[in-house]
Amino acid sequence: MVILSGNIDKFIVGSTIGPDALGIYWAMYLYGTTAPSWLTTIINTVMFPTYALLNEKPLALKKAYSETLRFVSEFSAPVSLGLFGGGALFVNVLLGSRWEDGVTSLSLLALAGLFISMTSPAGNVFISTGRPDLIFKITLAFLAPAIPLIFLASEEYGIVGVSAVVMAYEGSKSVYVIHKAGRITGTDWKEVAREVMPFIISGLAVGLTVWTTYQVLGATILTLALAMVIGASVYLGLGTLLSKGRLLKDFKEVRHILARKNDGPSIQEF
Repeated sequence: MVILSGNIDKFIVGSTIGPDALGIYWAMYLYGTTAPSWLTTIINTVMFPTYALLNEKPLALKKAYSETLRFVSEFSAPVSLGLFGGGALFVNVLLGSRWEDGVTSLSLLALAGLFISMTSPAGNVFISTGRPDLIFKITLAFLAPAIPLIFLASEEYGIVGVSAVVMAYEGSKSVYVIHKAGRITGTDWKEVAREVMPFIISGLAVGLTVWTTYQVLGATILTLALAMVIGASVYLGLGTLLSKGRLLKDFKEVRHILARKNDGPSIQEF
């Protein structure tokens, strides 16, 4: 199911639009989803032993899930939303004008990357609580209607349409998965919002900053470097303010957790 859900869109693009479109789409998919999810995948891998240990401790499991959601959003939001706002700058500077057809796709797939990252901690919850079947069932339930939509979108709107459907698929699945994991751990939407919204808002500010820099200065390597520096400064400043200092503390905590990635955090930490 994982292989199918991760590749059906590429198969459809290649078979309905052609290999050139597939090359552009696949590159945009990799840039849009790999960067924001790479570090969060490591975080989730490290945290899994903790979920297993806390299976019989509901309050501690809830705390671990909430903290993992926060860690993931802290790292994925600025990257995903920065790419969302700076897709044109990224493509024109690093890939060249021949790839301009992928700009809109990159922006949409960057949002899909954020949704994928936000969904990932729930997988640990499902597996550690003895419900790995939920991963299969939820993926199938959301993928089944998405497949014909991807076909229709590819024929009518090309890779932009496919990217929009993939983004909607990942987004709707993310909402349901977070809801389901919340039911298992006792985490409601208010608690989820409290954990992630400071960093989503700060990430949106990064995207706006990068987009504005591009509009004012154009597509040059210096503009890209400047946009990254300003965006990082905006994120650290606004994220620290909105999270009341939690952002900087969590950066140190995640570094501490990753330093012990072979055995994960101890149960005493929760």
